Amino acid sequence: QDDDDDITNGSANALTIYAQSTDKSTMGKLIATGAKRDNNAVIGGNGGNSYGGSCGTIIINGGTVTATSTGYGAAIGGGYGIFTGGSGGTITINGGNINASNQIGAGIGGGEGGGDGGSGGEITINGGSVIATGVNGAGIGGGQGDRDGGSGGEITINGGSVIATGVNGAAIGGGYSGGVAAAAAPTAAAAAKSPLPAAPSPPPVVTVPRASAADTAASLQSEAAAPSRLPATATR
Repeated sequence: QDDDDDITNGSANALTIYAQSTDKSTMGKLIATGAKRDNNAVIGGNGGNSYGGSCGTIIINGGTVTATSTGYGAAIGGGYGIFTGGSGGTITINGGNINASNQIGAGIGGGEGGGDGGSGGEITINGGSVIATGVNGAGIGGGQGDRDGGSGGEITINGGSVIATGVNGAAIGGGYSGGVAAAAAPTAAAAAKSPLPAAPSPPPVVTVPRASAADTAASLQSEAAAPSRLPATATR
């Protein structure tokens, strides 16, 4: 964990992952699971007493990467902060099979914050297969904030296969604002960028022109002159 943003002091945090092989049976695998209610990200920044640690720089070029969190930090990204969650830093995915899931922080992106959720940071996906799931945090983007959810940050998808699911947070975008919400089961609609159905179109407005006094009088005279259409036994 880097304690500051100065990359010249030799302590900048960075991680680069390679597959080492294109054969699924021999390619490299990284499977990481966070401790229950952990403040740290599974892969990324540590939790902090005031501010969550930023993720730093993560580059995934290949392999199988599985990160699972039930805590407050992101699965891949920033850690928990009492005031503000850590940001997702700079995350670039060029290839591989990535599965990141979380309940409170983002699947990929920001950690949870006691005040504001962590921003998603700068996330770029150029290829590979990415499955990212969040409950209160976004699938990809901001972490949950007890006051304000973290913003989605800057998210760019240039290629690959991406499946992002959000329940209370966005699938891709900002995290949930407020305390810990009851987790609902993800639905297919939740995986879409806009889970709410489109509002129905209002009914068309039909304007009927009002008849002039002359037209009304002519109509009454025409009705009076017309023969009765009622049966002979009926009375008006």
